[in-house]
Amino acid sequence: MIRVLTLVLFFLLRVSAGQAGPAFDFSDDFSRGAGGWETTSFPWEARDGAYVCESPEGGFSLPPADRVPPAGTVRAQAKVKILGTLSKSWKSAGIALYQDDKNYWKFSVVQGPDVAGQEPRRFAELRQMLDGFWGAEREGQNILERIDGPQNFPPPVSDNPFLLVLELDSQEIRGRVMDSTGSALLWQQAWKFASGKAIVTSGRPALACGGFKALFDDVHFEGHDLRPVRTPS
Repeated sequence: MIRVLTLVLFFLLRVSAGQAGPAFDFSDDFSRGAGGWETTSFPWEARDGAYVCESPEGGFSLPPADRVPPAGTVRAQAKVKILGTLSKSWKSAGIALYQDDKNYWKFSVVQGPDVAGQEPRRFAELRQMLDGFWGAEREGQNILERIDGPQNFPPPVSDNPFLLVLELDSQEIRGRVMDSTGSALLWQQAWKFASGKAIVTSGRPALACGGFKALFDDVHFEGHDLRPVRTPS
């Protein structure tokens, strides 16, 4: 009898663990405004059921801290539509995994500086800011292994929105550009984590924008493995 009860308890615990939900599961379509969102730059505004950024210099917008704390396993997605440009310099819009202004990953669609008589350079990228050093995943003492997937991405300024998906776990961080329905993969890149390397391996999912007038909608952030809030050094 004891053996039977033990096996039943083990089975119930396995089922319970398998059904355990995320530590946070946050969605926002901005139909009721953007209450609780924090911004590091002023020009973010909920407008007509979407979240619009008009920041020439760049910045982040983070969801309510009590609902979306730092985590070590994250899936973040948002629909993005580029409405226009606000700068002649670098322009970007996307999703971030944010600790502070000196430590984060940013997954963005990017347009290069304007050059007279030339089409601007347009691409997607997944890059890390580590202790204030931009691009630490590919330069310096903490270079990581990059794994590329499809690289078929249309120009940022388009009549059609696209879906950005950023995923983090203990092994890697991955960014994907999908069509607006999420059915077609247009672009993908991942960075594999390695022991002994300094890496941003946790944070709060956030939106990021600068130089573009960009519209964000249908945001969904999900996280496991909660982490303490990082105190900037």
